[in-house]
Amino acid sequence: MRWSLAKVLVMLAASVAIPALHADSAAPGSNWRTYTYDVLKVRVTAPANWQAVSGRSAVAFRFQNATGAAGVGILKSARRGMTIDQEAGDEFNNPSRPADWIFTKAIVDHHRAIKIYGTDPHDAGRKIARYYVETPGGTYLVECQAPAAWWPRVSPIFAEILNRIQFLR
Repeated sequence: MRWSLAKVLVMLAASVAIPALHADSAAPGSNWRTYTYDVLKVRVTAPANWQAVSGRSAVAFRFQNATGAAGVGILKSARRGMTIDQEAGDEFNNPSRPADWIFTKAIVDHHRAIKIYGTDPHDAGRKIARYYVETPGGTYLVECQAPAAWWPRVSPIFAEILNRIQFLR
């Protein structure tokens, strides 16, 4: 994949938050916190107990305990002139992709998106959902990942994060 997903995965494993990401709000008694990452022009609301980490071109939110880790990473594409159909198609049509992958249309923050869902190509014990999102400010990749056994519990959290994400102008 031409995206720098390795950056997002490293951030999901990192233990130090980088100060470019700032918390906007946390309502008293709220289990969610909203963050704005000005470099990527994105606002994300994530569970308050998930660690937020950021780098120059990506931001991630993760939860970890003794049995594993789950997270959401957001990365802006550096590829110019390609549509989300081409980018997602390249990924989905890769002959080495897992056989259980599903390719569907989606909407994220009122923007056209393509979702690829299935087994993580690098770890058969994990599931991923990748959203290629087309916005006026560029194309974004939003990747959700978790151990396969956790998926029934964390997929509603991923859905809520995706419902609250905002791509800023």
